[in-house]
Amino acid sequence: MSCSPPSDQVLDGASDTINSIIEIPDIWVSDTLLIYDKMTSQYTLNDELFSGYSVSYYSDNSVKTQIGISNGKKQNQSIRWFRDGHYQMIANYQQGKLHGEQKKWSSDTSHILLSILNYNVGKAHGAQKY
Repeated sequence: MSCSPPSDQVLDGASDTINSIIEIPDIWVSDTLLIYDKMTSQYTLNDELFSGYSVSYYSDNSVKTQIGISNGKKQNQSIRWFRDGHYQMIANYQQGKLHGEQKKWSSDTSHILLSILNYNVGKAHGAQKY
């Protein structure tokens, strides 16, 4: 599985500005090994801020979540899948805050796109489609 974006820049739908994607090391760690501090919104591994990807799996070993993390904060794309392999949610982060589009899909077999929300550094911004 590859997380590398096709380029080093993306058009941010929330603000229609170009944002650089931060390079995340190609290190994959089970979410069970990371410690998440709700007070600081940071992930650590062995008492150090983590940079890499947190991944979790369903019991059948299919991927459940993949979260990009840089210096302990969610960064770039975070993806959650339904057990059947369809997307449940895709969100974009910048330094731990929602930034850009967040999309959510229905859990029924049609997997209808339910919402497209836009954020700018953690705050709702621009068009919100429910």
